[in-house]
Amino acid sequence: MKRLLNLFLKMPAWLVFPVGLALVVVVGYVDYLTGDYSILVFYAIPIALAAWLAGDWGAVLISMASGYARYLSDVQSYSHGNVRYFNSIEDTLFLIIVGLLISAVKKLLDDEKRGKRN
Repeated sequence: MKRLLNLFLKMPAWLVFPVGLALVVVVGYVDYLTGDYSILVFYAIPIALAAWLAGDWGAVLISMASGYARYLSDVQSYSHGNVRYFNSIEDTLFLIIVGLLISAVKKLLDDEKRGKRN
């Protein structure tokens, strides 16, 4: 596990987004297979990776992709039209907030390492 984490941390910046999207596709497919069971928390894995390595914009982009994957999964699960739209918007906003919080923690840790304190 530690090797995998080190591999991700040494990843070039341009590779973060494609790897994040690939992880979103995998989680989205598993979400589709599980049906009505929510696996929203697993979308946080590629979001955390993007937030840690690419910052705010990476977190927001992968969060939006995760929200879209979640929406596509919900289209197959729900028969109620308005429920899936509300749930998808709610899930996407939650994932964006999680990504931005992880990015903020990374910035604070970097500032502390450099000795900057407010």
